[in-house]
Amino acid sequence: MFPAHDKPLLPAALKRHAARLPLLLILLVGAVLRFYHLDVNPLRWDEILVPLTSHHSLRYIFDYCSTEEMHPPLFYLLTKLVLLFGKSDVALRFLSAVFGSFAVYILYRVVREFIDEKTALLAAAFFSINLMHITISSEIRPYSLQIFLFLIASWSLLLLIKRGAWRYLVFLCCANVFLFWLHYLTFCMAVAQVAVLALGLFVKSFRFTLKQFIVFCLATLLTALPIYVWFYLPSLAHQIASEHRPSWLNTLGDIIRDVRLASSFIFFAGPVWKTFICWAPLAGFAIFCFRKPKAAAISFFFGAIPLLVIILMTPGYRLEAWHTAWTTPFLSLFAAMTLSWLPKPRAIASLLAAVGALLILIFQPIASQWSPYWRDNPGGTAVNPASNPERRDDFRTMLDHLRPLLEPGALIAEASLPLPIGAMSWYLDQTPPNPLKHQSLEPGNAPLTLQFISGGDAEDHKAGEPYVRGMMGELGKVAQTSNVTVYTFKVDRHSVTTIDALPASFSFQAPPRECYSHVSRLSNVTVVPGFSINTKYPILKRLRFLEGGVVVTQNDSPGFFEFLFNNAVPDTPMQFLVACNYLNEGIGSRIDLFVRFDNEVPVRIGASEGPDGKRIFQVRFSREKPFKQLVFLVRMYCADNTARYFGDNRRTLIFQGLHVTVAHADATTPANAEGAAAPQMERK
Repeated sequence: MFPAHDKPLLPAALKRHAARLPLLLILLVGAVLRFYHLDVNPLRWDEILVPLTSHHSLRYIFDYCSTEEMHPPLFYLLTKLVLLFGKSDVALRFLSAVFGSFAVYILYRVVREFIDEKTALLAAAFFSINLMHITISSEIRPYSLQIFLFLIASWSLLLLIKRGAWRYLVFLCCANVFLFWLHYLTFCMAVAQVAVLALGLFVKSFRFTLKQFIVFCLATLLTALPIYVWFYLPSLAHQIASEHRPSWLNTLGDIIRDVRLASSFIFFAGPVWKTFICWAPLAGFAIFCFRKPKAAAISFFFGAIPLLVIILMTPGYRLEAWHTAWTTPFLSLFAAMTLSWLPKPRAIASLLAAVGALLILIFQPIASQWSPYWRDNPGGTAVNPASNPERRDDFRTMLDHLRPLLEPGALIAEASLPLPIGAMSWYLDQTPPNPLKHQSLEPGNAPLTLQFISGGDAEDHKAGEPYVRGMMGELGKVAQTSNVTVYTFKVDRHSVTTIDALPASFSFQAPPRECYSHVSRLSNVTVVPGFSINTKYPILKRLRFLEGGVVVTQNDSPGFFEFLFNNAVPDTPMQFLVACNYLNEGIGSRIDLFVRFDNEVPVRIGASEGPDGKRIFQVRFSREKPFKQLVFLVRMYCADNTARYFGDNRRTLIFQGLHVTVAHADATTPANAEGAAAPQMERK
């Protein structure tokens, strides 16, 4: 009834499935190590900047990337999409872990296509436990996606020169479009691609044509030129590259150091072991050259040319360890070559991945799955951020320390750089209401509680003290933990100012004690101190000075505060001169000044719409009709358009003072129907 077969079907099927088990194990190891404990470590400084920036408008993101940031906007746009599904640390890091896990499989496919199966398994095994790649795959940074796209582009390029099909040219150009919008190092990678394709024209076995080469060059130019002009030239990356001028030897030393770290496959290894381990890729590359000279030459150009371009760009480039993370696939391939001659490569690859995974999972308390994997301290031992509670960018722990120190109903002001405050506010937004954003004060004379918060390490605490002392005259009641300090004050209120004689002058400055003691009512505004930036970091040096004053607590949500006057000479016609000091650098941001007599409708008498470089406006008006009370209301609106480095642009709109002079009315001043002169705004 059934046809006869020479060989049984079941053993053959089992054999095929058994052959796939090593690859499945390696992919499982790669995924587990990249998804394991994504939420254990808090978001660090560079990570928290991504969601703080991405939650703003598209206009803000593009402005940020063209003026303040080190990268093009693609990763911020992807993170903005991720924020639609969740704001937890796991949700934000999930995308990097996904691309990191898929990169292991893509490397396997590339090596299998152009070398052989056993080398592909060994390369994927080394890559699955690669220390640097695991680290960048568990951070909200663009480097995991960069390596994934770089492997896709390299795969497409190799298929193009091997088979000559136009569809591979399309895949290559599409991958490059995403790479250019992701990271500026793509310019260096594009030089390597052009060099490989140009040399491929002279290899007879390659099917790549001159026409395809010209199309590729034109497509690359059309992709790269807008990124270079719109984003790179005005960006912070270009400014730092122009100011930071290391020598060629220093840059070469940085590259050797970073490539050595990128080749580290034992996560608890010290500097000596890392140096020893990096000889494995060097030995493997020698074997590679002997076995597959053409493929080795292509790999060499892919790896060496971008590094050479970086050296030639010096003095003018600031190199960090993660800038060489894209070399990890090549280093894994070279290391695999050292074992490819051994028998039973499938078993060796499986054992390598399994043992590496067990070591990482067992020693997880010793070396946290985080960037200090490859950052050694001067003593030569690995730094574990989880065991260091005084990290300046441990924002989650900072918030846990802050919560019990905040008093219910207290007004909260800032006493440190914007980033720690913004980071803690980011976590507070996930469990509303956020006390940093929802602040209010009602009329009355009862003393108010004012708390200044300062986040960071011991150095940051010391830096915050003079600002608090300068604003309040003392430090008040100080409560300090390892990475957060709270200064608490009781402020006596004089919420009603009396006009008891003419002429009279009143000045309400932004310093907190003076401002809060005379404000009768406020909503969603707070006080920030001015800072002189004195730091070794180029990214902060350009800020130089941050001005202080009253700011809104959140974007696109108006805040206001009022100054209330009682009139002790109600039957006297009066003339007012009002001056408002401010800083308004934000596109679409506004400060409006209103006046209200008794229960009448408020009248807007002055305004500033950003960007406004005048910094002061003056208004003259007179009042002939008697009144008992007078209110000056300052309304502030900070638009979500103009970017700032800290992921928070509220300092683009700052109220800095209100000055009121009252005198007897000029008899020649024309009066309106209600008895108040038509306001005439004068700017200077």
